[in-house]
Amino acid sequence: MKNFESGLFNLVELLLLVNKAIDVVKNRRESVQRMAADQNHTAAETISTEEMLYWHNFPYLIGKVVDLSSRKPLYGAAVNLYINRKKSQPADSGWQNPYYTNATTKGLYSFFPRPVKSKAEKNHFNLIVTFEHKDYEKQSIEKKIHTRGDFEVRAYIDSDDILNLDTACLRRRK
Repeated sequence: MKNFESGLFNLVELLLLVNKAIDVVKNRRESVQRMAADQNHTAAETISTEEMLYWHNFPYLIGKVVDLSSRKPLYGAAVNLYINRKKSQPADSGWQNPYYTNATTKGLYSFFPRPVKSKAEKNHFNLIVTFEHKDYEKQSIEKKIHTRGDFEVRAYIDSDDILNLDTACLRRRK
């Protein structure tokens, strides 16, 4: 019963953090929507129908960094996101890349990458997430995602489009 309560408590904490992040993004939404509208308006004026570009919006990315031995959250780890081997740009200035894990988020990290324009309606992207900490061995994970183009920039976190990158367990340096 104790494990169930502990797991439920962790789930509730995670949901609270995600909801807090959603509130932060909603507060920035107006400026991002205005920027997207300006970009879409300019694109519509300069691109013919045959050359229409799609916006490939990325999922909201979340994960956690822990110590391999103790499974306790790891603080001060630099988490970097690369898309197709280039450092990902955030959708808004409030998002960081690299993200540094901390006690407030209990080792959780998140990214909201800037959408990419493409002529292709369907696209695939290679994500690489790297983890670095002065006391731990470097680690990385790779994930391939497939996107379907939209005609507009998504300036909000879609609760149906969240990609959990699971837990990265870092090994202490010898």
